[in-house]
Amino acid sequence: MLKKDALVYRYSSIKYNNLLLKMGGIRIGTLHDFRKTEHKQGISDPTEGTKSVNHRIQYVGVDDNQKLQVANSLDKKALDVFGGYKIGEQARNICIFNSTVGKHFNESDCFLLCTSETRSQKTMSQFEGADSCVKITDILSFYHCLTEVINSIVPIKPIGRFRVIYQDRMEKWNGVDWGKHPALIKETAFIKQDEIRAIWVPKNRRRDIEPLNLCDHRLVAFVSKASIP
Repeated sequence: MLKKDALVYRYSSIKYNNLLLKMGGIRIGTLHDFRKTEHKQGISDPTEGTKSVNHRIQYVGVDDNQKLQVANSLDKKALDVFGGYKIGEQARNICIFNSTVGKHFNESDCFLLCTSETRSQKTMSQFEGADSCVKITDILSFYHCLTEVINSIVPIKPIGRFRVIYQDRMEKWNGVDWGKHPALIKETAFIKQDEIRAIWVPKNRRRDIEPLNLCDHRLVAFVSKASIP
C-alpha cells in the first residue's frame, strides 16, 4: 500500500493534462480495457490481470503397503491445493513424477487509475504520446474525491493504491498462497514506468463496466503542473 504522503505523477498529452489542471477532467480506465490493442504503446497490454501459478512435482508415490513417499514436502500439498490429482486412502501402487500442476488466474474487471512514482524524461518516454506531467500534491484528497465521483456513477469499493510488481506472469508456487495479485503484475518490459495503481472494484461484479470520463472541479486543488528534469 502506498504511503498517504507520497507524491505521484500522471503522464499524458498536454491536451488531457490541461483538462485535469483547469477543469478536473480525468479518464478512469478498467483492467480489461487496457487489454485492447488500440491503446498506445505503454498502455496496451493484452495480458493485463492474468497470471499462472505452477509447481513441478518431483515424486509422489504410494507403495504396495499404502505408504506415502514424497521427494519434496510441498509435492503432496501441491496435489491437494491445485487439484487435478487425488490420492485416496485405499490407493496403492501409484507414482507421480516429473509432472507440473498449474492454476491460471483471470482477474475480474475493475476500475484503475495509473500514475507513476517517478518524475523523469525516461519515465515519460515509456508512454506513447505523452508530452506533459501533472503532480498529484494531495493524494488522500485526490483519491477520496475520485472515489465519490465514481461511486455516484457505479457503486464501487475502493481497494487502495499499490506499487505495480514487474515480473513474469508465470509464477512459481510459494507453497503458502497464490502469490502476487494478478491486477498488480506487469511484465519487466514496463519496469521504467514505476507505476502506482489505484483500484476500485464494482460492488456488482456481474455488471460490465467501461472506462469513465470524469470531470469534477474539486480535483484541480489537488494537482499542479510538473516540469520534467
